[in-house]
Amino acid sequence: MNNKQFLMANRQLGAFPVSMSLMASFQSATTYLGYPSEMFYRGTQYWAAIFGLAISNLIAGEFFLPVLYDLKLTSVNSYLEYRFNRWVRVLGAVSFTCNNLLYMGVVLYGPSLALKPVVGLPLWTSIVGLGLLCTFYTTLGGVKAVVWTDVMQMSIAVLGMVALSIVGIIKAGGLSEVFRIANEGGRLQFFNTQWDPSSGTVLWNVLIGTTMVWLGSYGTSQTEVQRFCSVSTLKKARLALYCNIPGVMFNISLGCLAGLVIYANYYDCDPLQARRIDSPDQLMPYFVMEVLGGIPGLPGLFVAVIFSAALSTLSSGFNSLAAVAYEDFLQFAKLPLPPIVVTKTAAATYGFLTVGLAFLAGSIGNLIKAAFAMSGALSGPLLAVFALGMFLPHVNGKSALLGLLVGQAVCLYIVSSAVSSDDGQKLTTSIDGCTTPTLNSASTVLMNATTVSTETSGPWPPSQRAATKISHLLVPISGFSVTFIVALLSILVFGTNDPRSVNPNLLSKYVRKYLRRVETTIGAATKDVPSSERNTSYKTGDTQL
Repeated sequence: MNNKQFLMANRQLGAFPVSMSLMASFQSATTYLGYPSEMFYRGTQYWAAIFGLAISNLIAGEFFLPVLYDLKLTSVNSYLEYRFNRWVRVLGAVSFTCNNLLYMGVVLYGPSLALKPVVGLPLWTSIVGLGLLCTFYTTLGGVKAVVWTDVMQMSIAVLGMVALSIVGIIKAGGLSEVFRIANEGGRLQFFNTQWDPSSGTVLWNVLIGTTMVWLGSYGTSQTEVQRFCSVSTLKKARLALYCNIPGVMFNISLGCLAGLVIYANYYDCDPLQARRIDSPDQLMPYFVMEVLGGIPGLPGLFVAVIFSAALSTLSSGFNSLAAVAYEDFLQFAKLPLPPIVVTKTAAATYGFLTVGLAFLAGSIGNLIKAAFAMSGALSGPLLAVFALGMFLPHVNGKSALLGLLVGQAVCLYIVSSAVSSDDGQKLTTSIDGCTTPTLNSASTVLMNATTVSTETSGPWPPSQRAATKISHLLVPISGFSVTFIVALLSILVFGTNDPRSVNPNLLSKYVRKYLRRVETTIGAATKDVPSSERNTSYKTGDTQL
């Protein structure tokens, strides 16, 4: 096996397995642990994320995918060097590596924590076992093994969640009863159109945030673009992307429906408020064990669902990290080892690092919030740089580099200190129906005092919170906007790029059409530019541009 086979499967994968792998890459165990708790404690507004997903995929398929696929890239960061300069590529690669490693740590920690009460294993055992298992088969098999195991794992996860949801609905008295209880409890919130940048339960924030983070993921992320470029034709790559849309929408809907089913069973006895669980993300495992645990096989099925979802995301992440490590850094080091050995070693190293980072993830809080904020901190600024490269040929490398630096710095600040700690106010829950007393009167008063109802706005009024805090959903658009604006303003200092020096293959087809309309003017000006100064030859993995 060589590097091309390990990382790209000789670009001979089919549309269906790649579509399933795309779905698996960012639909981790977070979907089955975070979404149910989101529905239970904050209502259904986050369900609107499915529309952000559809919008982002359509934009990615029309504007970004054709450019990147035709270049036949192994590392998506190569585009940044061809279009701008080496430093932009390095910064993009470093940003992806750091953010993706942190994200992988969250992906590994979440299911390990949630499964602790189900399987009875110590937390460290689940983390190490799951991490090493995934590292082993990713290192041995490469992207082909990753893609086909993704197919199997996502099939298990989806079918398992369908089975669990059906049984849960029956236990709750039927689907109509589930929605009746959810409506009476104020959980059905689909059109909250108020303006509050600090809230995670506002329709506009959900639509903008999910569209931006998934556009960055499906349009410019190494994890996804590497899979697009592993199929044989652009038509198949688009088919894989568009078939991914209904799959992910269905997957998210399963997680959201599970949250409503859990609420129908616990609307008058919140397990978290009753101190029966330690974290909102343990809500789903607790429900499975208490309500469905008496049915043979269902607890084991849930374990299979969570482990399958986690493994599929981790394997995709390790493989893409290895691709970036070799293509953007290690191949230039002239190491005395075959490239395939170097790449496999990198994949294994990232697996071990993820295991270590998972132990440091204990303070992450809400899984969805942590995963989304980390993904957004990466995708927003990088998406802006790719957009600048494909749609604005006059922007040069210095402007792009400055914009990316400032955008990443702003995102780091937002993620570390400016994301609202009470993002998306919790709805009122009750323990009046708990059959077994779990709290004394003093602790009951304390829990009731710290539970935020729909009528309150936290310790600050909304206007003050909006001025000092923003929702994790707005991290991607914040990074995108800052990067884009700074890059454009820096043109005043660094000047503009000569559009004639940009190879047309690096631009969107719509920009190329526009340039052809003014080709007479550009052609006349080109005669005055020595051919040696024109940037007309680029070498990619397989294509001479």
